[in-house]
Amino acid sequence: MEASSVNARLMLLGDVHSEFQLTGAGVRILLFDSGIGFPCGLGERLHNLASLQGLSESSTDENFHALRGASICAEGKEANDLEGSPLGIAPRATILSALYRPLFPNGYQNFLKSVVERYGPIDVTGHAYSAPEDYYLAHQGRAEFLALSESDPNLSSLTIAAAGHDGSKGIRFPACCESVIAVGVHGSDLRPASYCGVASQVRKPELLVPDLRYLARLENGKLGTLSGTSAAVAIVTGLAALWCERLCIAGHKPVPALVRAALLASSKPSEDPNHRIASVCKELQGIVSFFAMYEPIERVRQKNLEFKAVESGIIKIAAVARCGKQMHLWIPILPTVSLSVTKHESKVVLKGEGWSLAEFEITAGESFKLNIDIAGPVENVALIVLGSCIEIPSVALAKQCSPKVSNLNIVGISASHDAAACLIRNGRLEYAIQLERITRIKRDGVGFLHTREAVDYCLQASGLRPRDIDFFAFNAQPLIPNYVGLNQPVANEDFDLFDPYGKQSIFVSHHLAHAFGAFFASPFKEAAVFVADGSGGSTVGTDDLLLTGLELADYLEQKLEQRPKLHVQSTYIFDPSGYRLVHREYADSFNVRCGSSSLGEVYAAVSQYIFGDWHEGGKLMGLAPYGQPEACSPSFLERDSNGNLQFSVRWKQLFCKAIGIKNPMDLCHLAARIQRDLEDALLERMRRVIEQTGLRNIVYTGGIALNSVVNQRLKAEAGINQLFVLPASSDAGIAIGAAAAANYRITNSTEREFFESDFLGYEYRECDYQTAIAAYETSLKCEEVNIADVAERLEVGQIIGWFEGRSEFGPRALGHRSILADPRNKDTWVYINQRIKFREDFRPFAPVVPVEVAAKYFVLDDPSPYMLRVVPVRLQYREKLAAITHVDGSARVQTVEKKILPRLHELLWAFGNKTGIPVLINTSMNVRGKPIVETPLQAVELLLSTHLSALVLGSTLVLPKRIEVDKLTYSHRIKLAPDTQVMYESTPEGPKAKLVARNRNNSEYVITSWVFLILANANESITLGELLQLYRPQEITEEEALKLLTSFYTLRFILICDSE
Repeated sequence: MEASSVNARLMLLGDVHSEFQLTGAGVRILLFDSGIGFPCGLGERLHNLASLQGLSESSTDENFHALRGASICAEGKEANDLEGSPLGIAPRATILSALYRPLFPNGYQNFLKSVVERYGPIDVTGHAYSAPEDYYLAHQGRAEFLALSESDPNLSSLTIAAAGHDGSKGIRFPACCESVIAVGVHGSDLRPASYCGVASQVRKPELLVPDLRYLARLENGKLGTLSGTSAAVAIVTGLAALWCERLCIAGHKPVPALVRAALLASSKPSEDPNHRIASVCKELQGIVSFFAMYEPIERVRQKNLEFKAVESGIIKIAAVARCGKQMHLWIPILPTVSLSVTKHESKVVLKGEGWSLAEFEITAGESFKLNIDIAGPVENVALIVLGSCIEIPSVALAKQCSPKVSNLNIVGISASHDAAACLIRNGRLEYAIQLERITRIKRDGVGFLHTREAVDYCLQASGLRPRDIDFFAFNAQPLIPNYVGLNQPVANEDFDLFDPYGKQSIFVSHHLAHAFGAFFASPFKEAAVFVADGSGGSTVGTDDLLLTGLELADYLEQKLEQRPKLHVQSTYIFDPSGYRLVHREYADSFNVRCGSSSLGEVYAAVSQYIFGDWHEGGKLMGLAPYGQPEACSPSFLERDSNGNLQFSVRWKQLFCKAIGIKNPMDLCHLAARIQRDLEDALLERMRRVIEQTGLRNIVYTGGIALNSVVNQRLKAEAGINQLFVLPASSDAGIAIGAAAAANYRITNSTEREFFESDFLGYEYRECDYQTAIAAYETSLKCEEVNIADVAERLEVGQIIGWFEGRSEFGPRALGHRSILADPRNKDTWVYINQRIKFREDFRPFAPVVPVEVAAKYFVLDDPSPYMLRVVPVRLQYREKLAAITHVDGSARVQTVEKKILPRLHELLWAFGNKTGIPVLINTSMNVRGKPIVETPLQAVELLLSTHLSALVLGSTLVLPKRIEVDKLTYSHRIKLAPDTQVMYESTPEGPKAKLVARNRNNSEYVITSWVFLILANANESITLGELLQLYRPQEITEEEALKLLTSFYTLRFILICDSE
């Protein structure tokens, strides 16, 4: 609906004469319900959208639910003579009726686009249903709603949805989304009815209507009733339509935030300040004057608004914050909206999360001033002031405060494999995230700026917006003259975060970014920084690059005669004043299929040869202890022309046949030889670093620095005083380095705040935990966490997921996204690999131990908080710690300090008090081929799709509902486990049904058609006996069917739900 004023300014006083009757004329309402598939009293104002959804228009409206809701919202004939009935709130609005069931599987945004293309923009959308957050809605539904609020304005309408009937358990989808107004019902006590969904922590439902039966239209013009939250949706949707009309008449565009503010301003208080009672139609018709404003937050903060009452009466004010782009991984933190009202020199400040209201009496001729402020990430503010004939306000610029020293906000981006982003604010590293944790694609990333997801994560976690960022620093490789363009861009065409050649951009070359990132996180004021990786990019005409966007553009315009060699090892000295390059090694290539021109290239190539993936250096390191270097060959190392130890080509000549290795153990001796040679070559280089720099405090980084076996030899044998290895030494750490280098260029100093831990992700809240649990509540049991109880569970052999606080940035789980277990039994090693991680049996597990007793169990001279050193397990404890002692008697140790990880530290000692050994297995909370879990929902899904025993989720112990004897019965109710799906596919032999387990490397299992039908239709509402009666073929006995389905349960392909 368009504003009627040609000059539709945002600053206008709406003055609608009392004799004008609002009818919703020109307003388009989209109602999602069961669909209206037959003629009714709405006539030509009704459009059935079934055809747009690929359905027949004769689709039935079960119990006339959709018709009843539509009639309350927009019935053509008034029934106001019937007390309490809102029948026909917006009798001239256009109604578009759609079925909700196929909505999200087919794509919500795509459907809205097709609606808008045919009928024009939608003003109000009502969802007269509520749904528990199943797998799809929990993962994609929220994301679609959040993305919708930032997409084409024509697709963005005020959205209203039913709060659901889960009571205090929470709000159902889609009302749970921040951009949606949740509506419910209240009882005589003016509080939400006992069955009405409530989530007070996010102030939902925002609006309530009385819990009554409302007159509504049935088939053939008969009158019936509608009640509950469905009726509430119809009522509030009709009221919103009237406000859309009112705003347009006054010259305002009815943007969603402004209509939301109008609904809140015209509402009445309930007994709970988090919820308001919606006005009835007659009250809304009686409002004749209002002031409306919708402007960017910066302009709002600059204004003092002053009002003067012409008549005595009540003033109602509502301010609504419209947040910008939101991250779907967590429930958004609502910004605090502050309304400051000054009257007679008396000032009152009212605050609310997401929105704020003020209501007070005023006498004719009296004035008041209004200021608005918002704490949090906000794009725009909507303001509605209702009152008895108030004058048009004068708008004056607010008094300018004395200038403050602005924050220096720098975003760092790594555009590479292991892509990542971080935020440094005033020299402090505040947030960092790898892209893989968001996309769930292991090592996600490419060598150019292609997505802003990781940056958005950091910004939204910090409450900042892109315009709050002073500089965007990045590295992308290869980025050299003559090699940019076509298939090697600097940025995607649709990358809109910043201009890589603009004034806000700073480019940092690869090894310099590695060095800056590691030094920035280190505890040293001065140190030698050693960078070692497979390929560190190249530079032309200079050692390193630290360029503004404008300088980068000039740099790439150079003429390149010959492609420069690749940086593979670099030595720097860093101190408070800056840095300098001391030494560098180069290589001709980085070819993971057959390369041998650098240490990192060979290690990657052997990983590719054995595991089919050059990124699997960690597996190669874990395989090496099973072999003997001499059993493979004498050393492959030889001196190059510069006297450096390098790999010769002999290893390739010995292993030159193309193979399809099924068992990596067959090549364990090769792994051992390559590992030992890498250690020897790097040990010699580290001694040279000390000799060249004269410094014994060493910072070590680059992809090779994740080799914990090498790290221990360097610390023990190279003559190092203190060694710091960046936890995220892979290309993810480049993000920190880019931002740190930019910080140095701007401040001309390497001073920074101390890097305390690797926990740099978003701090999930209790509401996030409870939302994750609610998504699978029929398959879960919950109780409060008791550390002693958790220790007891571990003692008897349970495997516990441990989720708390902010996620780790590096590749190791360090106690916030961990799987914990008893380390005393070797069988636990096998069990976790086979039944939980679904990975190779040879891969070892790491121990976690209180730092104060680490030396008792391990040959360890100082703390190892980041699990980056492999040390011997003391001989007398190797049998007692069989599940963490590798075949060569070593372990990759993590030490824990009480001040950093107080709960895990407490658990270790509780376990130690029971067993005599305060040590636990600590492995990352993920399965083979998948990134570590990031969100509470992902942690719950891992619990349900593996053989984890329990999950500590903040203060809640989450347990899967399991049957005591692994045998399903007719009374059980089942459903597919997370990351498991069934599907049909066409094959030359005909249609084939299969089960796909996405969390097990997308393993596929052929199933019969009757099994497919049972699994596809299984849910909480039907018993297994009923499913078997419907779909089991006669030739299959009931016992055979139950046995087969029980095996699926044993494999965790299906879940147990509530049974009657």
